Amino acid sequence: MKVRFLGTAAAEGWPAVFCNCENCKKAAALGGKNVRTRSQILVNDDLLIDLPPDTYLHKLAYGLDLSKVHTLLVTHSHMDHFYPMELSMRGSCYAHDMQSPFLDVFCDEKVKESFLLSSGFEKFGDEVYNAIRWHVMPQFGSARSGDYEIYAFKARHAFQEKALFFLIRQGEKAFMQCNDTGYFYEENFAFLEKIGIKPDFVALDCTNGKLSFGKEGTHMGAAECEELVTRLRKDGLVKKDTVFAVTHFSHNGALTHEELEKHFAPLGVAVAYDGWETEI
Repeated sequence: MKVRFLGTAAAEGWPAVFCNCENCKKAAALGGKNVRTRSQILVNDDLLIDLPPDTYLHKLAYGLDLSKVHTLLVTHSHMDHFYPMELSMRGSCYAHDMQSPFLDVFCDEKVKESFLLSSGFEKFGDEVYNAIRWHVMPQFGSARSGDYEIYAFKARHAFQEKALFFLIRQGEKAFMQCNDTGYFYEENFAFLEKIGIKPDFVALDCTNGKLSFGKEGTHMGAAECEELVTRLRKDGLVKKDTVFAVTHFSHNGALTHEELEKHFAPLGVAVAYDGWETEI
């Protein structure tokens, strides 16, 4: 299983779209791994996690064939994770010779409502609209798509909806994506133990960087990530060689890529950056 981080920033990007703070100026000056687009992850070449406004930029930057994607997992309806009008370009005269004509979308109810609202403002072509198959997943639900097993966890985020994060298993390998959630609810630890899958790779939200809003916050910072990694290891919910990485960074967290690497090195946690691809 290949995992590629197409974007690793929070909603505003980094440098943020309208910002002139010192953290944004520093990222622009340093460039490289410090420049981050809105978060999106590609598994192999046919499963996407989230559909931000930067999806087209990601296609151009990494030479992707997004017509191969047959499965889209959407964590929640916030703009930086779901830009529904992008789907109007999927087919008809806008997209020829697609590798996967149908798209299965797994999400919460609010995401589907957002799509229906958008498609009502600007009509989708029937052949585009009908090629999208919706699967509303409950928290702690499971589903299959192709050779992927998909498990939905309860995110501590976006309380106006039942936001999700996901574990994806293909064969003997499993990837757990945990961006846009605060510290795990106890039910998440219990569900992970119940399904009996120890992920090979875990990606954690680190939006708040050096800031901390405690375990009740809707995002994590470095302190919460450290505590969560320690608990998952201590409770035996991951393998001895499970890879951990942090992602989904905000300029308000104030830590450059190099500073993040230095901070997490003692814990053996990697720091994701735009374009980073790893195989598990």
